[in-house]
Amino acid sequence: MKRSIKAVLLAAAVLLPPAVSRAQTTAYTAALLSYGPLAYWPMNESNGVTAYDDARNPKGTNNGTYYGGNDPGVYILGEPGPGYLFGTNTSVSLNPPAAAANYGPVGVVYVANEPDLNETKSVTIIAWINDTATGTFATLIGNSDQSYHIDIDQNGYAHFADGNGAGDIVAVGTSLVNDGTWHQLVGVYDGASNNIYVDGTLENSTPCPTAPLGNDPSFPDGAYMEIGDSPEYYAGQAYSGYICQVAIIPSALSAANVAALYSVQTIPACAPEISHTATGAPGDEPATPVVYAGIVTLRATVVGALPLSLQWYYIDTSNQSNNIPGANSATYTILDASSNLDGYQYGINAANAYGTNSCGSQSVTLTVLDEIVLQSDLSPSNGEAYVGAPVTYTVFAGGDSPLSYQWSVDSVVVAAGTNSTFTTPALCGQHTTQVNITSTSGSATASSSATYQGDAFPTPIKFSSLGWNNSGWALNGTTGYYYGAQFSSGLLVLTDGGASEVSSAFFGVAQYVGSFTASYIYQATGSGFEGNGVAFIVQNAALGTNAMGEIGAAGTALGYYPSITNSAAFEINILPFSTDIPGIALATNGETQFYGGPDYGPTGNVSFTNGDPILVQLTWANSNLAVRLTDQITPSLTYFTNYNLGKSLTAILSGTDLAYIGFSGADGSLPSEQTISNFTFTSTIPPVTLALSSITSNSFVLSWPAYNPADFVLEQATNLQGPWTLAPAPIVVAGVNTIAANYNGGAQMFYKTVRQVCPP
Repeated sequence: MKRSIKAVLLAAAVLLPPAVSRAQTTAYTAALLSYGPLAYWPMNESNGVTAYDDARNPKGTNNGTYYGGNDPGVYILGEPGPGYLFGTNTSVSLNPPAAAANYGPVGVVYVANEPDLNETKSVTIIAWINDTATGTFATLIGNSDQSYHIDIDQNGYAHFADGNGAGDIVAVGTSLVNDGTWHQLVGVYDGASNNIYVDGTLENSTPCPTAPLGNDPSFPDGAYMEIGDSPEYYAGQAYSGYICQVAIIPSALSAANVAALYSVQTIPACAPEISHTATGAPGDEPATPVVYAGIVTLRATVVGALPLSLQWYYIDTSNQSNNIPGANSATYTILDASSNLDGYQYGINAANAYGTNSCGSQSVTLTVLDEIVLQSDLSPSNGEAYVGAPVTYTVFAGGDSPLSYQWSVDSVVVAAGTNSTFTTPALCGQHTTQVNITSTSGSATASSSATYQGDAFPTPIKFSSLGWNNSGWALNGTTGYYYGAQFSSGLLVLTDGGASEVSSAFFGVAQYVGSFTASYIYQATGSGFEGNGVAFIVQNAALGTNAMGEIGAAGTALGYYPSITNSAAFEINILPFSTDIPGIALATNGETQFYGGPDYGPTGNVSFTNGDPILVQLTWANSNLAVRLTDQITPSLTYFTNYNLGKSLTAILSGTDLAYIGFSGADGSLPSEQTISNFTFTSTIPPVTLALSSITSNSFVLSWPAYNPADFVLEQATNLQGPWTLAPAPIVVAGVNTIAANYNGGAQMFYKTVRQVCPP
């Protein structure tokens, strides 16, 4: 049904001013505008309702309005266009089949009546279309049947008529244009004939000596022009397909003119910018000029008739242009984008048989930065150790160029602290260890710090303990289905007899675990034990004291798998399930037997499933864990074993020997109450052995470890009763303190190592 849309369209244009997306100046637009069009609609808008006229016609601007009768989806802006030849590579989809089927083919661009568009002399009409429709006759540009119009018939051939009043004398093309590819259609009335061009080639010329009569105001919309339909057949000859780059020129382009305009597209055209392979650094996006030191690959997008000849060039900071030998493809890789390339401009020249394009607007100026990627801050952020313990920190960082490290303690630079790993003897009181990281060029820096407390003697940790920063135990879990660990009557209750529970508990200050002892009483009571088990854990996980794993299948994750990584755990499993058996294991990084960890081993005549409290005693030193289990009801029932981890805990704990200590637990559908009591953890001071080696008959060398711990000094006396005095300062060689002494047959001399502690 024919209807008037004049009032609706004008209101929409006033009330909804859109964002403007104007045509870019390209070889094609420059050539088109040189012919002085009355109107030129690139149709490259991305939003709004206005189709902007970019013809620069001094008589006025002929903006159009996108109209869909308030029906969604009958016109879609920002669709793919015919190529970079036109700058912004977009088009408009009118009446997509699905939308048109639901709401009718009402999508159109409506252009209000302007006298200069009512051309009654020679005229050229241009449109780019991408069409797949068949079986319907559609008008691409219409200004009534007695004026000019360009169409596609039901068979897919292009038509052009000038509406001269003696019946449409139509020029019909000879090639199908509904094949799903982009085509340029040009209709020309030259005063003698109607002519239809497809892709720059004249396909038909039909004699027509009479000029068009102009629009037909006898129809309600006959005085207006439409893109995508005829104003006399609104919604009756609606076009379904992509359309853009529509123009009306008030003169007849010659065949040479049309061919030249079309051939412009065969000259190389460039994408809006050169992109580069991003490094993943913040702000380093593919289309930005900011890159980071290292390998950088630049990529250009160039289209045009083949064969294309490409040549990359750069303009240095002295404004000298230089072709890059061998850089003749669409990509160019800078193998070392170092800071000396900062400010260099990179571009590409493209040429073919039709011409050359310097793609100057596509060039990119590099801002070359070094980047340091600090994978994490020093961890743990707080710790506690006995004075002299060799506390180790490691920083994990990467960069685009080699990195240098400088460690300091309490802002005092440690001259030898220039590696990614740093070991310092714990000092009395609170101290801050910091690392500063610098790239080779010095353009990037990063830093991180951590604080520890040095105690005169190892501090025993119990369930009643508070840390030096007043932190106590963190209890994790959610009451209810996911049980929360709790203290009750001196017990740490990990599961309370409810089904499918998980919990964890960790002391709030990381402890030195280079060597330690731990003991506790574990007891499980209940009827089923399906999925029950606990783990004693030392960890440097990302969540710190909030770390907690899962229940797992029937409780087999023990609250340890999978999230408590950078850890080691002594596991007790009381689940007789599948390949799991009641037993114990030393595992790392959140693994249990059910989840890739070691098999549980039997515990001799000590049983965890008879309800008896079991004393667990653990001793860790020199990569070895000694385990002793004792039944507290029948103390004669004991079991002892050793586990050799084959590496220090420093390697397991992500480069440190400070770790949060605690427990996790879980149960399955046949639950039990699992408790821990009488817990004590203490770092241990390894014994120091004083060694003597003879050099000659009257001289000798005394030696003892310089680290672990570092606070042992050598004292000497001529009598075992003293007085004892400090011996000469030692020389440290390969981590060993050494003193050379002479013996000339005089008074006897006694030597001993004595540990220094904090002043009272």
